[in-house]
Amino acid sequence: AVVGRIKTGKSTLINALLNENILPTAIDVCTHILTFVQYGPIGPAEVIYKDLSTKLVDQSELKALNESDSENIRRIVVNSNNHIVEKNDLVFIDTPGDDVENELDDKVRAAGVEYADGVMFILAKKSPNEVEKKLLRTVLEKRKKVIVILNKIDEYFDNSTDYSNGLANVNSLKDEINATIDHISAGVNLPPKVQLEIISAHRIME
Repeated sequence: AVVGRIKTGKSTLINALLNENILPTAIDVCTHILTFVQYGPIGPAEVIYKDLSTKLVDQSELKALNESDSENIRRIVVNSNNHIVEKNDLVFIDTPGDDVENELDDKVRAAGVEYADGVMFILAKKSPNEVEKKLLRTVLEKRKKVIVILNKIDEYFDNSTDYSNGLANVNSLKDEINATIDHISAGVNLPPKVQLEIISAHRIME
């Protein structure tokens, strides 16, 4: 499952890992429905409603469904023919972002974490805020394997002509995040074995 605060680039990251624009992205909040990406022939997405009825929709309709009908949908299943997904029997779960009080999004996100064997926890260009710390603690308490991904690091370099200064800022941020991870892990009686990776999903998709 891919989790994190709103607008940290969760859907964009999945698209980057698959090397295809399979999930909708937007400037504003876009994901409100659990979306499963699995290996299979490219075609319509399957929408599974809470009454267990289903229908097939074009992938271009996913953004509109997230905006208009999220309360009635249990999950959406989208196929990818990416060979990495096939070879490793992977299923990506895109979850709603966490930032504001939204009981429905909270329940959907929690369900996504429960489904998952592991979690990619996405941060964007800064240390975890209190909302993110709470969410990370919840994930760690589930004893899930966690990879923390620091996304959007290209923004440290786009706004600076001094590459070394940008790199120093990124390294300083890494130290802050690792210290936070260690502190939260200790609080839930876990050894600090959370992996931290750095990426720019947006640049990968260019």
